[in-house]
Amino acid sequence: MDRSSPVFKTLAVILQACTEIEEPVTRYAEGCGDKPDIYRQLLRALNAADDLFQFALPDPDDAQLHGCTRDMLDGVKDPLVFRHREHPDWDFGPWFGGKASSVKSCTKDLVTLWLMDPEDYTGREEDGSRGLVRSRILQAFRGLQSYARLIFDQIYDEKLIIEGDE
Repeated sequence: MDRSSPVFKTLAVILQACTEIEEPVTRYAEGCGDKPDIYRQLLRALNAADDLFQFALPDPDDAQLHGCTRDMLDGVKDPLVFRHREHPDWDFGPWFGGKASSVKSCTKDLVTLWLMDPEDYTGREEDGSRGLVRSRILQAFRGLQSYARLIFDQIYDEKLIIEGDE
């Protein structure tokens, strides 16, 4: 396993941000105090989640949008290939893409909820809008953390093999 690979480094950034915000998010979600300033960590996690998703489904560049094929373009890297050690013949790209999409979705939800004023939210919960927003923040954080950890562990344990990740 190459710890210098871009996918591994991107996951490390996300998990580092999760480590830094876990206590403040948990305390806030439990109703202990005001919202702490974790915007820098959220932005870092959001950027890294977008990068992670790009490894799974890279955006076409301008030339591809205008009809050029990948082999016509100079300097364009081939997309990454994801395989599992136990099933090397299977394409694990969709698995990785699904998990990367979940990481990105949870991160976007966390940022959106963090920026929201709980008093402005009009939900139909008995707990009130403040409690609903706080519980959804914790849910988005736990989802982000668990999906990122799942991918990280698969790579770290050398179960997920990434070809073309130099």
